[in-house]
Amino acid sequence: MAVGDTYTLSDGVALEWRGGEIRKAFSFPQIFHLLLQVADGVGVAIAAAYLYDKLKGRNVKLRIDRLEVEIEEGTIKKVLTERIEQD
Repeated sequence: MAVGDTYTLSDGVALEWRGGEIRKAFSFPQIFHLLLQVADGVGVAIAAAYLYDKLKGRNVKLRIDRLEVEIEEGTIKKVLTERIEQD
């Protein structure tokens, strides 16, 4: 995976890999940066479902616009929708 690679999840929904910090030390987190591109309301639901499916059951944190978000599909969808409506 190279910085700038884009993965289309569905029509109107894409993730762009922006890089990350992979650390080998046990106590340091791995940090990944992704750019989510969503064209419409249906895209938000698809993106939320995708993120939820990839993250559920893992010991991870999800931050959207510096806001830590609970790993629940409805919560992720709500935060994504709010962020899109702000812009």
